Amino acid sequence: SSSSENKINIKRQETLKSEFTSNLLGCLSDEDFEFGIRSRSEMIIREQFSVNTLATRNWLNEIFIENFPNEKILLGLLRIIGRFEEEIIFPQGHTMALAALVHKNDEIKELGIRAFENWNSPNSLEVLKNVKIEANWLNEYLTQVIEDLTEEYVAID
Repeated sequence: SSSSENKINIKRQETLKSEFTSNLLGCLSDEDFEFGIRSRSEMIIREQFSVNTLATRNWLNEIFIENFPNEKILLGLLRIIGRFEEEIIFPQGHTMALAALVHKNDEIKELGIRAFENWNSPNSLEVLKNVKIEANWLNEYLTQVIEDLTEEYVAID
């Protein structure tokens, strides 16, 4: 029943918070992320996705919000969530990437754009078409991603 599913998800989120958050935050704080190499943080998250996807997405979203001032944590989380398939991370991943686009740190904004680029979907295109970025270099990157996604998802008449 619905209420038993809710209880399962709530219990799992409580377990994630109590047993995995400090370990994940420690890894995110200590690791130097390299593109293409799976970090310890990513392995923790992938393992939790295999247990309960919904609870893990909610847990990550909560960590993201609670650590919004902590650039190191956000940079790590964004690098990781952008590597997941869109179906696994949606919709919380999109919400985190979108929130990244309003952060004061341009590298965090870049990783938000990169996540949408990696998901490579009509959803990504629609979100990015409605974003305004101030930094010239970042705006050029955003424009290029929008052009690439438009080429892929907008039919030529």
